[in-house]
Amino acid sequence: MPRRPHVLRMSRQALLPVLALAAALLPAPASASQCREVPFAQLIREADVIFTGRALTWDAALATTFAVERVYKGSVAAHVIVESGAVKYAALAPPDRYLVLAVVNAPGTQPGNLYVHTCGGSRRLLAADAIPHELGEGTALLPLPAPPVASPPADPEPPPPATASPPPATASPPPATASPPPATASPPPPPERLVDPPGLTKDSYYLLVAPGLLAFDIRYPAFRLYTWGISGGRLFTGAGHFAAAAGAFFEHNLWINRVDPERGDRAKSLSYVRFGPEMRIGGSSPRIFGYALLRLGLDMLGYQGVSDFSLLATGGLGIQGALLNNRRLLLGTEPMVDYSYPLDYAFFRVRVFIGARF
Repeated sequence: MPRRPHVLRMSRQALLPVLALAAALLPAPASASQCREVPFAQLIREADVIFTGRALTWDAALATTFAVERVYKGSVAAHVIVESGAVKYAALAPPDRYLVLAVVNAPGTQPGNLYVHTCGGSRRLLAADAIPHELGEGTALLPLPAPPVASPPADPEPPPPATASPPPATASPPPATASPPPATASPPPPPERLVDPPGLTKDSYYLLVAPGLLAFDIRYPAFRLYTWGISGGRLFTGAGHFAAAAGAFFEHNLWINRVDPERGDRAKSLSYVRFGPEMRIGGSSPRIFGYALLRLGLDMLGYQGVSDFSLLATGGLGIQGALLNNRRLLLGTEPMVDYSYPLDYAFFRVRVFIGARF
């Protein structure tokens, strides 16, 4: 009996390490601090819309209504609702100012609303915080015009003056019925601008097809070719308006000799097959991509059963536009000069193409 309290005290001391180990193994709630390190330039590319603004209100689902101040990517209305999927670590609480990196048309969001997730890069802005230089200057959003103020109703007419002779005592006065002033209809709110699809400012794959066109040798303009081709690759976008497209091309050029019986020419033709990598580097907006074009590849010549190989280098300029509401259809043109060695051909061509983004 005298030793039992000592045994109980030793049992409690032995139990403390077990409880500490069990507490360490319990899962901790997820938070924004568990986001993996992602370069800010990648967060910019993954976001469809980037803006700064003040959080005005939010609802029970943690969807925040913003007054937008400056837009750095995409297009957004003066007031927009940003959803967080009811995740408290991603919610943007009023009344603070935020830098918001959001996604358009995310699954589960209401039409017209934006979406932010926990690791998307959105952050609260303090008075001394500076906007990351990768975003550039941005565009200040012009405030929408204030709705017209309805004028108050006119004062009712004053009551008629009292008559000298009061009504007889037996006649009870009619009950006074005060008619309320007519309700004035509130003016409709100004229309919200729709979010502009990111178009050529978002990473995407592309496929371009050029129909048959005419090309001629710079030194011998009479030597002309009919050419068609196809190319494809991926468009990469960065901070500001920078954009680059890397891919590959294939072209077929055909030359048909005009037979001159007086000179004794024989009917013959030349066929060129060209292929290799290509690079386009320039700047883009949601609708326009302007760039410099560079190609390196092989030039295969076929003539009366004989084939020959040559190295090909091409340089030029280009511009393409993204059409339709989803900015999927591409139209463009590319004037270029290419040279093959040792075949020693130098051609000038203006390539017109149609394509699509995926």
